[in-house]
Amino acid sequence: MMSGTPLPNDFPPGAAARLIYADADTALAMRTASVDAAAKAAQVESKGVRFGLKAGGAIALAGIAYDIHNGKPVDQAIVSGGVGLVHRWRLGR
Repeated sequence: MMSGTPLPNDFPPGAAARLIYADADTALAMRTASVDAAAKAAQVESKGVRFGLKAGGAIALAGIAYDIHNGKPVDQAIVSGGVGLVHRWRLGR
């Protein structure tokens, strides 16, 4: 009568080797899945940064147009919009 966790001698012949190889296969599958997940995460991060820069550029252009429309001198509007875009770009890195 066995009680508790069975010892390797309590397994049928070859069972311990099957368990070890099954564990190795499971570990390999988990490693492969984690590498794939890390690659996808890096891809998503890259797309997010590109989207953020595009959105920041669009907002800066809209701000420049708004400033010009409301009477701010063109050169002042461009400089302030450009400084805002550069600031946004540096924060997004």
